[in-house]
Amino acid sequence: MDRCLVLFWVFVVVSSCMPAPESASAVSDSAVTATVDSLMRDYIDAIVVGDWRRATSHYANEPDFRVFSTGIPLGFDSLVATVRRNAERRRSLELEPVDVEVTVLSESTAIAAFTHRQRRVDTAGVVTPLRGSASWVWVRRGDGWKILHGAAVHLPDTVH
Repeated sequence: MDRCLVLFWVFVVVSSCMPAPESASAVSDSAVTATVDSLMRDYIDAIVVGDWRRATSHYANEPDFRVFSTGIPLGFDSLVATVRRNAERRRSLELEPVDVEVTVLSESTAIAAFTHRQRRVDTAGVVTPLRGSASWVWVRRGDGWKILHGAAVHLPDTVH
């Protein structure tokens, strides 16, 4: 009997020293966060290097797609045309390091948000310093994670 009691207390002490297992929700949230963070960084990189096809492949081509760019609502086709035109008219884009924050709303929905400073140089060599912020709603569909809604604001940066 004493031996059983000792073994019981050893089990209790060892168990209390072990970290609690993560809940299924926490594991799922961290997986969603990692996935959306990686996709958001790929999207940002595509914008910076002017790869408009890769950038726009992150958009959900569906009727509910809507992005507000400095207050102007754009549907899928309009935004693809804008991203393509901007990439073709730009010589370079420098974007300060982006600290993306991902908020998980569900296993299939997350918001990625960040602030930024950038320096655009057009094909004529004109430099435009900008600052801004963006928030993107990512949804998981049958074809993977896509941006369904978003808002981006770009303002002149006189401090840059």
